[in-house]
Amino acid sequence: MVNFKSRFEALFDPTGTAFISDSTWLHETVFLAGLNANGWDCSTRTLVAILLNYQQRANYLRMSNFLGTVLRGMMKNLNPPFNFIEGYFILELMLSILIIGILVATAIPIYTSYLEKAKISEAINLMSGVKSDIAEYYSIYGRLPTKAEQLPSIKTSGQYTSNITLDNGVLTASMRHNDFSLSFRPALANNELPKVITYVCGYATPPNHFIVQAENKTNIPPHYLSLTCR
Repeated sequence: MVNFKSRFEALFDPTGTAFISDSTWLHETVFLAGLNANGWDCSTRTLVAILLNYQQRANYLRMSNFLGTVLRGMMKNLNPPFNFIEGYFILELMLSILIIGILVATAIPIYTSYLEKAKISEAINLMSGVKSDIAEYYSIYGRLPTKAEQLPSIKTSGQYTSNITLDNGVLTASMRHNDFSLSFRPALANNELPKVITYVCGYATPPNHFIVQAENKTNIPPHYLSLTCR
């Protein structure tokens, strides 16, 4: 046993400084299970496997200095060298790529939806100004304007809105860079209130006692629209 201990120390401590106490050595006899009669003819990998198995049985947080020193020495003798740090780095890199991929897959649809809603909001704001002019025209003449030329100077285009058309009181905004269209249809009161008009956005339903006019030309997916236009 003493000779076996000395040969371990000579292999992993060239300076000759002992690092295994006698009391500790008595608990390390598990290493003998991997050695044959000559003591050193077993492969280094087999002995490392024994050490790792012993380490698993011990508490990882309280691994002795002996185990740490022996493992470091044996890792140097492996061919090719076994690199825990390199393996950990690869695992860490793979996990980082996975997390980034999940974040990107989540962020792209959210950003796309946000961008489309911003474009549609511009069209709604432009048509809101035109609605006021149409309501004023209807209150004066008792009929809906058929063309934009019948109204004072109005803005019919923007950064994301290519054009706003007026057809018998119906406002339709065409978006740039896609085929989306959004309609604002007039709804007239069907009761005693004369010349009262409101507008219905997109797929929304008209208020009570109002009859919506013309056909809805909206083709924008509802999830891009505000609640007042669904």
